[in-house]
Amino acid sequence: MYRKLFGFSLGTGISRVFGFIREIVIAHFFGASASLDAFWVSFRIANLAREMLAEGSIIPSFVPLFTDKVKSDHQAGYRFANTAICIVLTIALMISIFTVLFAPHLVRIISPGFYHDTFRFNLAIRLTRTMSPFLPIMVVATFFMGILNYFSRFFVTGIAPVLFNIGIIATSVIFAKYIGVYSIAIGVLIGGIGQATLQYHFLKSHGYRFRPYPIFSDPTVRRMLHLMLPVVISFLVLRLSSIINTIIASFLAVGSISYLEYAFRFIYLPIGMIGVTIANVGIPTFTRQFADIGSITQDLHKALKFGILCSVAAITLLLIFAHPLCRIVYQHGAFTAVDTYHTSRVIRFYSFAILGVTLNRTFSSIFYALKEPTTPLKVTLIGVTIHLGVALTFVGRLGLVALPLGVSISSISSSIIYGILVKRRLG
Repeated sequence: MYRKLFGFSLGTGISRVFGFIREIVIAHFFGASASLDAFWVSFRIANLAREMLAEGSIIPSFVPLFTDKVKSDHQAGYRFANTAICIVLTIALMISIFTVLFAPHLVRIISPGFYHDTFRFNLAIRLTRTMSPFLPIMVVATFFMGILNYFSRFFVTGIAPVLFNIGIIATSVIFAKYIGVYSIAIGVLIGGIGQATLQYHFLKSHGYRFRPYPIFSDPTVRRMLHLMLPVVISFLVLRLSSIINTIIASFLAVGSISYLEYAFRFIYLPIGMIGVTIANVGIPTFTRQFADIGSITQDLHKALKFGILCSVAAITLLLIFAHPLCRIVYQHGAFTAVDTYHTSRVIRFYSFAILGVTLNRTFSSIFYALKEPTTPLKVTLIGVTIHLGVALTFVGRLGLVALPLGVSISSISSSIIYGILVKRRLG
């Protein structure tokens, strides 16, 4: 278990370093400007769809079923994978078309504070339409990641997002002075294609070839879609936290949305290396141990030990060094000392969520491996309710930092609930 965790964590760590370089480049060219606020809103829409349909639901619903199939017959497993890709890709294309047609309404829902700011509102609409192909691209990339995870190619799936980050870095450096924030949007699409292509290259060494195989009557596919529904709802509810933050921040000072995004980069680095690692390694590992509760419990304890130790270290580091780290990483070009001050405050309030999210990812992977996706949905609903209550209660008194405070309190509360439920489930 530790070897698998280390492999994925190492790959993810390298990817997150490139993610920081990406943010440094973006901060250099765009600072915390109105145009960047518009980009983050449009990317929030694209990323919400990705997390809900792709990474959020495919891994928990597809991987356990693919594992069952491929263990007995590799070719049957690959046919199931191709069928699943075709069906979910069709859904993704329909969502992308919907996004293009209803972009103004989506932007108004996500950032109602932009409605009377014509520049930010219209720019966010155009950027949303530009990035509409992002979801189908990432659906394919996520299926490839799930298959590679079965073969324990965790380092490859961890490092693949490096190409996503390189795509954004390259287009921003080359085109920012010509087309502004559109350069980031184009980089998002190019980077996504690169990520999918790299993973497919490694899949071919395992004998996999993607061929359209749209057999909608496949009972295993129907089972996958049945499992996906509560997972999609769960991730949609979970992402309500980020939507709530964006909605409230859109009414605050210009730059508030960008401060949240810049701060979250610091939080996402340890979450990616710890929480996401445990989830991606845990689901296929726990699925293989389906009938052996003792082995599941043993590996769960290892995952929790790894997660808690790393999370506490990351939280301590950010609480002490948030301001100097933020200054070193971001304070260049258009990013000012004032921006550093506001971003570092948000980082400190966000930092406690590292532990909560890591524990939540660990515990939820148990239920997904056991094909019980409704339990994470219920816990997520409770967590979002807590977050909304904290954010609305304290935003008038604390301002922007009330939003990350709500995320931290809700994630830790959810992890306590998860711990109780897992103990009951495993005995």
